[in-house]
Amino acid sequence: MKPAAIFRVVLMCTICSNILMACSSQTRLENDVISQIIEQGPTDLVKGRTGFAQNGEISIWYEVRMPESTPRGTVVLVMGVGQTSMLWPQYFLDSLTSEGYRVIRFDNRETGLTTWTDNANRLKPYSLADMGDDAIAILDKEGIDSAHVIGISMGGVIAQQIAVRHPARVSSFTSMMSMPVLALPPTGLLLKMMWPTLLYGWQKSERSQIKYDIAVHSIIKGKADYPVPVERHANRVLYEMRYRNGRNPDAVTNQGAALEQEALNPIDLTQINSPTLIIHGKQDPVIPFDVGGPALANLIPHARTLWIENMGHSFSESNNVLIIEALINLFESVSE
Repeated sequence: MKPAAIFRVVLMCTICSNILMACSSQTRLENDVISQIIEQGPTDLVKGRTGFAQNGEISIWYEVRMPESTPRGTVVLVMGVGQTSMLWPQYFLDSLTSEGYRVIRFDNRETGLTTWTDNANRLKPYSLADMGDDAIAILDKEGIDSAHVIGISMGGVIAQQIAVRHPARVSSFTSMMSMPVLALPPTGLLLKMMWPTLLYGWQKSERSQIKYDIAVHSIIKGKADYPVPVERHANRVLYEMRYRNGRNPDAVTNQGAALEQEALNPIDLTQINSPTLIIHGKQDPVIPFDVGGPALANLIPHARTLWIENMGHSFSESNNVLIIEALINLFESVSE
């Protein structure tokens, strides 16, 4: 048998086995939770003041959450590829405001209530620098001089742009589950990621979109042993679908075009002078540990690091205390 034919057979076997695994992994309990969320409707995920900032033709939706007392500073959260700002967990946001910080989260272009465009087919496609300028537009709108910038996954690469190009606006820079430049996920992960799309991703029903999201998060947590929070993801997806435009199927491709541009002409990370923290999970299957956090730390010699043994490419409440403690230590070091 020719190598190409062998590859096709292996590929089909892999897909079929993953489909069978996916079907069996949808437990009765998960389905009951999903049914209950759909029947009752989602709880509101937006607790703060909302607004829109303008960056050229792009209208950027954002939310500001205030602490009970005078803010000790401002934190800006930059989300990863294809996701909206609703993916930031409530417990993470509450932890930051409880520590006295104003928290701003926003939808990247192509997601949520921010302008959707077609980066792949434009004569002059937008860049990660443009996406970083979206965050600066929010600070300008709010009259905020500088902020602690936290980016997760692709958001970490966007935050690098902010830290290099707008150093005076960055009180500190934190990279979570990110990388120096574009690194393609391992082939095995790409194969696994096919089955959520084959099973659910192409369907438009609320139940299918919820199952798609849960299946994806079951994969990207890797070998970390924390459970996927079915209720939280089901509520978020339903909230997005009913009130916030739903999932943009083109977002990953269009934002990926900006990532590809960055890979061809990477920014000089040695220029980052802001106090820096790099957080990465050792079970991350999307941006493997070795090509992520440590590689980034080698380029930013003054950076603090937090390597978490039981963390994949996703949030877990079990790791929240560790992460918040490291963040607050970084923030407080700026004012010392």
